[in-house]
Amino acid sequence: MAGPEDSVPCEDFATCGAAQFQNRQYAKNVKQQDSYFVVEDIGATFGAHLGNVQRVALYGVADGHGEFGEVSANFIRRHLPPLVAQSPNFSAGRLVEALLDAFAQTELLQQSAGLPLWASGACVTAALVSPTHIFVANCGDCRAVVSEQLVARDLSSDHNVENALSEEIRRVLSAGGTITPDKRVTIPGAPGRLATTRSLGDYWAKPQGPPEGHVVSALPEVRTISRHPGQKYLILASDGIFGFMSSQDVLNLCHQAASQAPQSAPLSHLANSVVCTAVQEKQSDDNATCVIVDLARVASHNSEGFGNQSLTLPPPVLSQHRSLQASARGGYGYSGRDREQDSREIRRPVTTYDTRPEVTIDHRFSRERPGGLMDASWPRKEAAGGNIESDNTSVPSSSLAGPDEVCWCPWCWGMNQDGEPENAVVGSFERWRLHMHEQHFDKLGSAYGVDDIVPCYWCCKPCVTKKGQSKGSNRLPFWGSHERVCKENPSKPGLPAQARSSEGSQSSGDRWGAVRPRQVPPHPQHRNECCGSDSGRGVSPNGLRYRDLRDLRDLR
Repeated sequence: MAGPEDSVPCEDFATCGAAQFQNRQYAKNVKQQDSYFVVEDIGATFGAHLGNVQRVALYGVADGHGEFGEVSANFIRRHLPPLVAQSPNFSAGRLVEALLDAFAQTELLQQSAGLPLWASGACVTAALVSPTHIFVANCGDCRAVVSEQLVARDLSSDHNVENALSEEIRRVLSAGGTITPDKRVTIPGAPGRLATTRSLGDYWAKPQGPPEGHVVSALPEVRTISRHPGQKYLILASDGIFGFMSSQDVLNLCHQAASQAPQSAPLSHLANSVVCTAVQEKQSDDNATCVIVDLARVASHNSEGFGNQSLTLPPPVLSQHRSLQASARGGYGYSGRDREQDSREIRRPVTTYDTRPEVTIDHRFSRERPGGLMDASWPRKEAAGGNIESDNTSVPSSSLAGPDEVCWCPWCWGMNQDGEPENAVVGSFERWRLHMHEQHFDKLGSAYGVDDIVPCYWCCKPCVTKKGQSKGSNRLPFWGSHERVCKENPSKPGLPAQARSSEGSQSSGDRWGAVRPRQVPPHPQHRNECCGSDSGRGVSPNGLRYRDLRDLRDLR
């Protein structure tokens, strides 16, 4: 790295500068899993306003981890800012609740989108800067720091085993987690271990139920401070920076770089100096992202319309918006695909906040299980070979979906580790059913039991048995009717059927009651690629190896 301006990509905004570096000299950083977002005027960008306050800015840094950490980090970058603006609490002036709403909805959107985040996720720190206050929400080990008279003041606590407060460790242990000797969080049977105690994603550590019972929680810790003229910089950075430099060291470096640079130097020069020092001098082995805000450039005044508001909150009911109506003005944009959301509800108890100089809130709210999630007590056992199966392996005799049959997930179809098209096989029927309950509960819409759902023979989408039809909240089709229509519909996709049965096509005319040879995974040309390593390898009853989504999502 020759110098700050020569090697580190940077970006300048009206109120801040950002620098981001992919540390390729370490093999683990084959992808850039950091992201950041800057919305300098939420009102102009999303058409949302905060009473008579003219401008509220939002800054944030996300740090992904795991095999698909960049998926989560980029998802957060696209979705969290508009969700802050669209929260009803934002327009009402309850910015703490607006941040909490945005974090909760972003987590729900990740789940409903079917992203490969079973063993991947992201830490995120976001800061709302109003004319009178700074609100920081932190989930993970990214950090926010403000300078007050040349003294660094942390606005977030690191949620990792290395630096976590004792109460955070107690929370992890009480939720059923285990702390390993090398300071990692895990649970029995987990696909890996995690250094952080909070994150978005990492669903192996988030069983069904309210989030306060999750080992790795997605609930952010929120801190509020009042603004005053002695505050110079607001710094947000990933652990590629703060994992190797103290908050005071970073702040001292910012002031030193500012004093040595010409007055016309951009703010990204400061961020670049921090990144280069962390990588070159402090030997950071992680990707590094730093956003530095010049608070003097962010509108500041004593606005009675906001600063004196009462922040006593009723129990809000927040529903997902089906589409984002905000425009891409103000330098923040997102694609139409990012706007797909489903309807959810989050209920929280009454919480009271005030405008003291600093308020630290570690929120614990309960979430209604969308559509009646399957009970956490759903019986499971670990079969020989490490496969997780249900205690009840019976299948309706009228269906050909046998417990040992190779199935796939129609919603995870086409994803692989490199983001290339490939068959995504879930495995046996029992694994398919477990995958549906854990990864796509929002598409089920009800708490179906082990004998209530079966995969369609042709498309592998969930259908209900006669027993499942009796549920009042059922919205899935009956398996017999669906399979008949699915087979006879000439416009349906051909690829899943070819994958479902390598012995014949959709129009083979085979009867449902006939006995077929054991089915094998599709696309033989991909079998070597899927089974090249011991990780994530399964064996079908006829000896053919297939790729298993659950086993592949281990932490690196």
